[in-house]
Amino acid sequence: MKWPLLPFLFCLLLVASAAQIPTESRTPSLEITVRGQDPKTGHYHVSVRNTSSRAVLHFCVGPSANGNSAWNNVIQPGGAAPFTTNESKFLVSSAIFADGSYEGDAETAAQMADNYIGGLVQFERIQKRMDEIIAGPGSDEAKLEFAKEALAQLSDQPDAEMTERRVKDFPSLATAGQVGYMENAMNGRRKNMLAQIHLLQKSPPGMPLAQWWAEYKARISKEVLLLDYQRT
Repeated sequence: MKWPLLPFLFCLLLVASAAQIPTESRTPSLEITVRGQDPKTGHYHVSVRNTSSRAVLHFCVGPSANGNSAWNNVIQPGGAAPFTTNESKFLVSSAIFADGSYEGDAETAAQMADNYIGGLVQFERIQKRMDEIIAGPGSDEAKLEFAKEALAQLSDQPDAEMTERRVKDFPSLATAGQVGYMENAMNGRRKNMLAQIHLLQKSPPGMPLAQWWAEYKARISKEVLLLDYQRT
């Protein structure tokens, strides 16, 4: 009769041990907390809280300063970003904010700023092409095919204007990281849009294309255009 209690006790031990995992934040405004551990997968539930009055655009978290992953969770002032990971040690090494400031490691922050500007500019270009296509003649099916062709031809190469914009928007990180980070972000944003279009084509008929695009654009804008919103 006592055997059914053992799995329950084992789960309690796993959750309790999560509180002993080392955590460190080198960004004064971000607090990292391990909430618990999944007894089935062994993954940890982690929360990063923004204690500042500035919105967070990107932050880096990982087991060490050399093994971090970038998270593009926008964290509003006083808000938190929950995520799950299988790492057993957590370090927040850097963060960039919507007012152009940063905390933590400057090199990592510069790379995140490059990544942010790359994604932002590419989305602006995608938005311009999609707006033109959807406002034009033709059926929704034809417009989606035309959109795929147009996006496939969109360049992923950063230009001098983007570098200038990066320095202007993040003056505390006047030296850019690497152009490759901008390029990767531009490529990822464009491929994500192509994947969304492909998924839409494979889905059963639903809302009109114009309505879908308006809702999608509004959702993405909250992420990639937050910097502009904060400064207007």
